[in-house]
Amino acid sequence: MKILYIILTGQAFEETRNVWAEDTWLKTIDTNDDYFFLAEKEDQSKKILGFDTEGGHQFAFFKLRGLYLDYNKNPQRYNDYDWFFFVDSDTYVRTKRTRKFLNDYSLIEDSPMLFGRLNLLPNIENSKTGPGFFGGQSKNQIMPYFKNCPIVGPWYAHSGGAGWVLNKSGVKKISDYLTNCGEDFPWSQHYDLSHAMWVNDCDIPMVHSRLFRYETKEKHASSCEYLDNDVITWHYMKEQDFYSAFTEDTENNIG
Repeated sequence: MKILYIILTGQAFEETRNVWAEDTWLKTIDTNDDYFFLAEKEDQSKKILGFDTEGGHQFAFFKLRGLYLDYNKNPQRYNDYDWFFFVDSDTYVRTKRTRKFLNDYSLIEDSPMLFGRLNLLPNIENSKTGPGFFGGQSKNQIMPYFKNCPIVGPWYAHSGGAGWVLNKSGVKKISDYLTNCGEDFPWSQHYDLSHAMWVNDCDIPMVHSRLFRYETKEKHASSCEYLDNDVITWHYMKEQDFYSAFTEDTENNIG
């Protein structure tokens, strides 16, 4: 089993978040595995893959689309990997827990699999639950677009901050789909919703796991300590959070 870690980042974080990840959890990846950062412009010297996209969170979906299109154009770059782990640059990953988690699943060539924290998206009628129509001006409401027009659904999306893992069959399916879409593809200023729309159109099962956390390690521990040793990711981690988590995991032989 080989895993490729894809860290969604930006040029603004090359000397901060990228460094924190390389100094901590990326040191723990298996020798069979690899990683790269996904940003606006490519820089092989810094293990950054990019497709000349704009910066900023609202354009992050272009980075993901660029990756899927590149998979279609340059399959040799990705052929060695069975799993593709997508994660934000402010997310800490326990790579040994990742392998333990994925070892429980058999890789079937024609069966796409996707794991992560599945969120029920907000809508106009209720800012915390669904279903309903997306839209509105509240920052608590997610605004998806198709050719700049609000659309309906899907109601669920994997949290990009918590990270998600997709097998090769799933990556290929989305890659083929986006290639066939050309410039006429569904998108949102929230990249995880864009990804959910692509997954939905490709009929890929969206599996939920509570081990992918949308909060920091400290916040998680204060509310749900019994999961600490099994957690795979934490989100919204600052510099000291990365190093503290890494030190603690190293001392306790957890990773």
